[in-house]
Amino acid sequence: MLGSPPPVAVQQLVSLYQQNKHSECCSLFDKQFKVNSADQVAVLIYALSLRKLGKLKESQKAFQKGVKRFPQNLDFMNNYANLLIQIGDVKNAKEHLRKSLKINAGFFEANLNMGRLLSQQGMFQEAQNYFEKALNTKPQDANANIGLAESYLKQGELDLAENIYNRVLQANPGNIKAINNLATVFRKKGDYKGSIELLEKIAFTQFSSVQIRKNLAACYVLQSEHDKALPIYIELLENTLGDVSLHEEVTHILWVKGDSSPFRYFISALGEDYSKVELWLKYIELLDKAEQTEAAERHSQQLYNSNPNNPLVLIQHASLLRADSKLDESIKLARKALSKSKGSTAVAASNELGYSLISAGKTQEAKNIYQSLCKREKDNQGWWTLWGTTLRETHDEKNINWLYDYKKLVGKYKVDDVVSDTASSFSADALQAKLLELHSSYKHPIGQSLRNGTQTFEDLFDLDEPIVQQLSRAILDTAKQHVRNQKADSKHPFLSRLTENLMFKGSWSVCLRSTGFHKSHFHPEGWLSGVYYVDVPKEIDNEGQGWLVFGRPDIPNLSYPGDLAVKPEPGCVVLFPSYMWHGTNPFTSGQHRLTVAFDIIPNKS
Repeated sequence: MLGSPPPVAVQQLVSLYQQNKHSECCSLFDKQFKVNSADQVAVLIYALSLRKLGKLKESQKAFQKGVKRFPQNLDFMNNYANLLIQIGDVKNAKEHLRKSLKINAGFFEANLNMGRLLSQQGMFQEAQNYFEKALNTKPQDANANIGLAESYLKQGELDLAENIYNRVLQANPGNIKAINNLATVFRKKGDYKGSIELLEKIAFTQFSSVQIRKNLAACYVLQSEHDKALPIYIELLENTLGDVSLHEEVTHILWVKGDSSPFRYFISALGEDYSKVELWLKYIELLDKAEQTEAAERHSQQLYNSNPNNPLVLIQHASLLRADSKLDESIKLARKALSKSKGSTAVAASNELGYSLISAGKTQEAKNIYQSLCKREKDNQGWWTLWGTTLRETHDEKNINWLYDYKKLVGKYKVDDVVSDTASSFSADALQAKLLELHSSYKHPIGQSLRNGTQTFEDLFDLDEPIVQQLSRAILDTAKQHVRNQKADSKHPFLSRLTENLMFKGSWSVCLRSTGFHKSHFHPEGWLSGVYYVDVPKEIDNEGQGWLVFGRPDIPNLSYPGDLAVKPEPGCVVLFPSYMWHGTNPFTSGQHRLTVAFDIIPNKS
């Protein structure tokens, strides 16, 4: 048995840890201490050193024993929570952070880490509360201030985020994260020059990162300076060959520029190596969205042959088989994927199985699948869309009428009158000119519903442009009026969430040219969707050209003429629940069809 180690040994441990000599820390601890009897400082340093060395299981065991032995030690609980976050055990991490805050509600580190954890989960309002509590203890702390600013940024409160970042930079002008995030605020506001100015100061220094350079390249793209953006992206690709998002961004740039070989960097990185599953999945997805179906199917088959038990590969291959009307094979693969999946992958497999069953006419089973998904994720509008599609196929008239009461749920309003009442300086011509400035690409984005037209990048209503903000406010006011016209229904996907406290989930502008149209689609992340008509061609008066049409599912083997068609009128907005299938008829004209589209959700904050 070891005797009690002298205090000098604990001091040695502290010194070694402060010098980042983690291996030496562990060796000294193993020689002179035991987890079950050592001083709490020694055990904590041992557990932290193991974590630093990547020995996560051993670190977890040390933390578990330490937390049990020293249940009032806040540092133990907080650092153990950090380890649990690292290994993906978010539930237990939250539990330990809450325990430490129950002991001391003002414990700075626990409030900071709880804020970060909630931010990672997309719970930005809740995260904001914890960052504010942390700042009550340490008002000048840069990490807590940046965390709070990020929570504002994610909630669209750009001015509040900007003020905090500026405060941080006043105290420390070289704070790289604050500079990068402030550049993001400028970018979201449409101040691309300001964003570029900030990012150019740090993008090519020793403190730079892949994300900073990606942000700079993206701003160059938004400024239509593709010749400056591409070299940055290409250099990053050479240094990070497996970065899927980089490959996707480069491909999108080349695509909208009209490049003759937009997928060349994917092709170069992949060769014939089908072990690069994640990169292949994205490449095949983009090929399919770009309607290069034959290449997508060929590569998908080869990827499946090499990875026959990977559920993500199975789901993607089943989707392509479904699109090619090979429904028996598609259903078989989707069932196999479901049997090998859990969590979000199982949800994706269920969705693909449901789609394939609808296409094959096996609608009752599909109906059961989507009914289950609606219960599991009631705010996901896509599940209601597809459940609604099965209602039609099974002739469930009662539920059809409940879900698709177009007369009540779809509204057309004159928005220009609302804008004029609140902003005498509003000019429809000025709005059109501003929007056309933003349509700088040459063709429709990969994977979007539109054809023969362009779509703006970024959230349109984040732009710091008075005329855009006037329209944004008028649309929200009109949406509130639409909500007031509804009657609550606790079981309905739209009527169960009625509120006048609203926020935009996304906003963009679309400019369609002659023969352009939107494929029928829906908005799974929305709640109330809409389109505002800025300018429309005169041909809309002829045979429904360019009209908005509801109720035409874009699913193989289903053909519906549509339930409702709405004529576009400049200055008007059409509002409707996000789960409704909607698309447009093509038109033939020398004029464009210019719109602003958006999703609105209840603002829980």
